Amino acid sequence: MLSALTIILAMLIHESLIQTFVVPSSSMEPTLLTGDYILVNRTAYGWNLPFFDIHLGKQLRPKRWDVVVFSRPESLGEDVSPSVSYLVKRIVGLPGETVMFRGGNILINGSPLDHPVISPESFASLISIFETRNSGPIFLSDKQYFVLGDNLEDSSDSRVFGPIDEKTLVGRVAFIYWSLEDDGPESRKVRWERIGG
Repeated sequence: MLSALTIILAMLIHESLIQTFVVPSSSMEPTLLTGDYILVNRTAYGWNLPFFDIHLGKQLRPKRWDVVVFSRPESLGEDVSPSVSYLVKRIVGLPGETVMFRGGNILINGSPLDHPVISPESFASLISIFETRNSGPIFLSDKQYFVLGDNLEDSSDSRVFGPIDEKTLVGRVAFIYWSLEDDGPESRKVRWERIGG
């Protein structure tokens, strides 16, 4: 009886409070590395009651620069392996905003944006490359977000699949609870310095 209760409680916690994921690619470097195990706070933007279609805390909305996990967009196609069900990216554009790319900058409602992680020089150069292909404007509805990977040179993000819908958000990344560098069967090692970051 006790073990059944433990299993039920574990399922409830997993489904409604926290969830774990492994970062599968380099798209969020240097913030997250391939092989980082992350804990995601599913209650950061409210709380879904398990097995019921009830959401509490709708007033809690994602903020700019939050690193979030969301369901794989249908429009992603073959850019990312079909086995990847969830992606992790950083929120750049918020509902109701207009996103454009001009002169090596991301413009939000016409104002340039400074990235908190990428150096201004790298940011400008990588945005300039993208700008030649698609400069916008991109209009975000009241439930849409524009997301980017920190590794702009190697990230399938809203530049590829467009804005994401709020309903696809799983939660906000809380911290790294384990990190494993894997260069093959003979050279796996724990990255102790990343744990808790």
